[in-house]
Amino acid sequence: MRLIVASLFGLSFATSVASAASITVGGFSFDAGETAFADDALLISGSGVRFSCTAGGIAASSFAEALSGSDVTQCANVSGGGDGIVEVRFTDNSIANGAGTDLVIFEVSGPQTPGTPDPRERFELSILDGATYSPFVAFDPVATGYGTPDPTLDIFAIQIDLSSFGLAAGAQVDGVRLHLFDNHLGSKGADIAALGALNSGAPVPEPSTALLLGAGLAVLAAYRRGCLSLFATEGAARLRGLAVVYGVSSLLFTTPSFAVTLYFTQDGSTQNQVNRIDAAGGAVEVLQSGLTGPNGVDVDTSNGRVYWSDVNTNSIARKNLDGTGAVETVLTAGLDNPFDLALDAQRDSLFFVNRGVGLIQKSTLDGQNVADVVSAVGAVYLQLDIAAEKLYFNFGGSGPTLIGRAGFDGSDFEIIISEQSVIGGIALDLAAGQLYYAMRDVNTIRRADLNGNNAEDFLTGLPERPLDLGVDPVSGNLYWSFAEGIHRVNLDGSGQIDTIVSGLQGSSAVSGVSALALDLPPVPVPEPNTAFLVAWGLLALATYSRNVVRPAS
Repeated sequence: MRLIVASLFGLSFATSVASAASITVGGFSFDAGETAFADDALLISGSGVRFSCTAGGIAASSFAEALSGSDVTQCANVSGGGDGIVEVRFTDNSIANGAGTDLVIFEVSGPQTPGTPDPRERFELSILDGATYSPFVAFDPVATGYGTPDPTLDIFAIQIDLSSFGLAAGAQVDGVRLHLFDNHLGSKGADIAALGALNSGAPVPEPSTALLLGAGLAVLAAYRRGCLSLFATEGAARLRGLAVVYGVSSLLFTTPSFAVTLYFTQDGSTQNQVNRIDAAGGAVEVLQSGLTGPNGVDVDTSNGRVYWSDVNTNSIARKNLDGTGAVETVLTAGLDNPFDLALDAQRDSLFFVNRGVGLIQKSTLDGQNVADVVSAVGAVYLQLDIAAEKLYFNFGGSGPTLIGRAGFDGSDFEIIISEQSVIGGIALDLAAGQLYYAMRDVNTIRRADLNGNNAEDFLTGLPERPLDLGVDPVSGNLYWSFAEGIHRVNLDGSGQIDTIVSGLQGSSAVSGVSALALDLPPVPVPEPNTAFLVAWGLLALATYSRNVVRPAS
């Protein structure tokens, strides 16, 4: 029994990083190879921070691309006057507090004598200590004498000992924050290129199926040895209670996670395209470029297609999500400035705002059988409650801006929200019975009940104008687009605002990332093998309680 339990725990919590070929960067040797380097990054606050600087390489398309891996030819920095904080995470390893230098941060700058610090490239660092980040500490990168593919730039480095941040020996860290700023010393500040763990540990383990099975075996083994005789004196009821706790804990710790993908249109001065990005960050993938005025976007996951509208060609088109096949124009007739669109694949329905004629209309997914749904002068954005067959949309002329809702056939039309400032995108949190909407001109996001009652400010004082919104009720996140990117925040208001992507090209403060659609995961359920283990554990413990642990007569 001991061997079985030990083996299972060994499988679940192996503490050694997978073997990899050692690599050397800037004179530092990393025994864990690429595994030693950061895996993800995103901008969490500030402005003027970019991921486009290079040292002889190709400009990155995101902070994650610029700061992950050992490549020093891509970097993140600030423009003149810029100031912001970038969070960097290690997912397939951690930074362990061992002997000497634990973390090396690489920066690129003009050549200097090796060992010379450069205060012009100063930045600040904060370490994730448990659940909180430490205060920021300033560092000046030091010249290594190693060059980059760009002959005008060399590799600089900062050596970090986690003990200097007050961490205990053996402590593990999987996140750091970089404060990048223009220090006005003849340089725009640090150009951070890579972060690598010299002392690389295993990633922080999470409870797993193996843990549950191991726990179940350990409990039964303890009963066999009589180590839990305390429970025998309390009778079978206590033992059954323990079984229930075991089962509930199993369910809590084994819900699988699924990736959320964000689809968005980019209406820039030269970049007019349909894109997607993983909500966890990473590179932006261009699904269709060369457009002229993309606006609304939505995803038909069941049929593997993305749809978008184009206000300059007065058309609605679609394309396969896997990139195969040609773009198919599904509708042009009668369109005049088509804006947002939304899909109900179950009913073969495509709803769209035909702004130029003041109507919300619908057709089949292939653009046939066009019909009017409701008159909505000035409408831009719309959302569907598919289960209730309700349509929500913003509209309004020179007076107040309104949010209305109606049935899919236009029946039961009602005005539920009236605001004096311009209303932008709409998102529905159907699980919580709430409606979120962007107040574009006052940099605010508000929320209300689905019937419009109890309207209140949710986020105020945003640094950019919010455009479109999207809700992920499973992960509890609200997403919104702005001219140059996409932000995210927790629906319960906790935590900070995360930036999924920024630095995109927008043609103005009220265009850019015009529309946003979420490809949401299914509602998570326990994994089948976990459910089996729970049932097995309950059955075994209940059987033991009936046959062995009997109440005193």
